[in-house]
Amino acid sequence: MIISLPASANLITSLCTFETKGQVASKNFKFLIEKNPKSQNIYAPGSGLQIVNLEHLKENPVDEILVFSFGYMDEIKKDLKKYGYQNNQIKSFIDVMKDGYV
Repeated sequence: MIISLPASANLITSLCTFETKGQVASKNFKFLIEKNPKSQNIYAPGSGLQIVNLEHLKENPVDEILVFSFGYMDEIKKDLKKYGYQNNQIKSFIDVMKDGYV
């Protein structure tokens, strides 16, 4: 699951997809989260992942969260703590790339 949706998030999710029975599905991501209401309730091109709001996490919890908008990491962590997420479950894309795994 990804928080916030800069162009890099769309690119990475597109690269991490596969096609099965004519439908595009993601290997590693369940959905994308965006706080901007204008970017919600649509599907990301390439990956076909639904873009939802933070409230979606109440009914659809995930184990880990990958954040592309690392400049807003503190704000995002604060928002996610309201949903029971701990810092070790929230990873910056920059940190993941430095550590050499995705």
